[in-house]
Parts: sequence; structure tokens; C-alpha cells
Amino acid sequence: MNHLDGFHIMIVLKCFSSFQDFISLELVCKKYASTMSKFHYNPIFLTQSKLIFFENLETLILWPQNNFLAFKHLTPYFYRVDYKTAMNMLDMYSENKFQSIKNTRVRMHSIIFKNVVYTQKDKIAFNSHLSDLVTKIDEKCFFNEQEMKSINIPTTVTCIDNESFFQCTSLTSFIFPLSLRRICDKSFAECRSLVEVVFPSRLTSIGSLCFYGCYSLAFVKF
Repeated sequence: MNHLDGFHIMIVLKCFSSFQDFISLELVCKKYASTMSKFHYNPIFLTQSKLIFFENLETLILWPQNNFLAFKHLTPYFYRVDYKTAMNMLDMYSENKFQSIKNTRVRMHSIIFKNVVYTQKDKIAFNSHLSDLVTKIDEKCFFNEQEMKSINIPTTVTCIDNESFFQCTSLTSFIFPLSLRRICDKSFAECRSLVEVVFPSRLTSIGSLCFYGCYSLAFVKF
């Protein structure tokens, strides 16, 4: 192992699962002695007492969901959080309530959510209102909403999941945010009043049968 250079040993370390493995690696030889300090993020779960070993840490990744309390003043949350949970956490740890910041992220005392999913329950709780906290619309979120004619999608949304707008038969137009990367299977199937679709330039994936049964669809632009 000591034939690997510092860069390649960092790649190997991504496969390690415990903090003790990292310590053992640094004891192999002098070349690996400061390997943890080369990371700008933590590839393993850390407690607050172990942060000192990653002295150049810029992004703290939380692995278990129950670990946010200890790091609430410097934490980005990468795990999936539903919209209501995210809003409740922001209310709990912020005196300023809700505010938007640069790059359409939401920060409360350095709390940043990067994977907020808007679910069917959120739709009911928030009366179909979506803020720029949302990054994904969950599957079947607006399933069979036959009275809905239009909806405002935040510029932070990157994914529209399976059957999100299935059978929204009154939906006539839909403005995709520029941030959108994926439209999943049957997302707009049976939207029989949908006339026009303009896809954003960053879109990388369109699922199967995505616009199946959209008989009024007359204009599609990529």
C-alpha cells in the first residue's frame, strides 16, 4: 500500500468505513501521516470531537439523520428531507424564520438543505405552495389534480419524479425551471390539455411515457 501516492490513497480512503481505519492508514508511513487534513469534506461519519483531524474541512456531510443537533451552526444537510420537516427545523433553530439567499439556497444560521422533497402530504399542508427550499417534486405529488391549470415551480427544483403530474387534465402549460435535470417516468402522462412544452438546457433525462396521452401537445422545444 505504501507505493500509492497521496492522491490515490485519498481515493482508497473513500472505501473505508470507520474513523479507526483512517487512523491506521496514517500510521502506515510518514507519507500518509496528514492524509485526513487533505480532505475538504468528510468521507465518513464524524462526531464533533473528531472534527479536528479534518482541519481543512469546508463541507460537513452528515451521515445519520439524528446527528444535526451538534453541528447546527455549520451544517449542510445532504440526506432526503420532506418539505414540512425542513420548514419545522428552520422554525426551531432560527429567530429570523424563512429567508432566501444567493444561489436559491436557504440558510438559517448556516443551516442549508440540499435535498428537500415536496410530497403529497406537503401539498395538503401548504396548499400546493412551493418555495425555493424545494429541490425535488416527489412521485405522484400532484397525481390526478384535475382542477389545476397552472403551478409555479421554484428555480431550485432539479427533479420531477414518477407520475408527479399524472392526469392533471386541466393543466395547459408548464414552465420548467432552468435548474431541472430529470423528468421521470409518466411525469405528465394523461395531461390532456397540455399544449406547449419548452425544456431547459440543463435537462439530461426524460423518463419513459413521460407525455403519454397528452393529445393536445402541439409544440415541443429543446
